[in-house]
Amino acid sequence: MFEERVRIIIQEKFEELVDTAIDELKALNMEDVQNRLEEGCKLDTHFENFWAAFVEELQQGAESMLYHTFIELIDDMCLQLIQELSITELKLMWLTSDGCLSWEEPAEFPEIEQMARDVSDELLSWIEQEAEEPEFASEEDEGENNFDLHEGEPKYLHH
Repeated sequence: MFEERVRIIIQEKFEELVDTAIDELKALNMEDVQNRLEEGCKLDTHFENFWAAFVEELQQGAESMLYHTFIELIDDMCLQLIQELSITELKLMWLTSDGCLSWEEPAEFPEIEQMARDVSDELLSWIEQEAEEPEFASEEDEGENNFDLHEGEPKYLHH
């Protein structure tokens, strides 16, 4: 029972980071993204935002040069989000990552950089999954998050 509750808390943190990443991706200026793309890689500018372009590219199923460029940009964002976590949050989230499952060293935890890379990879896979089959946004819309942590103090939100 305890382990399941901890797993739920970790999942909630991943979902929170996915929501943050998607919000940041939606706010990316398409012209800025085009400037980051390699020569010969043209971004279709009819998309509302970067997130919409990524979802479309991912759902087409082709792993094009554009897809790999998108993944690089999102991977950089994931690493930035992970760097904002406390060491305790990083360790907890690492426990559910593929990196933890394959960890065979005698030390309890790998170096912080390795944990950050593993958690970032896990976050990237969650973002890709959300792009393929959206599920987190609908949960939030239903009002499942009843608190807002503002300045470290939980506040009940009245709906």
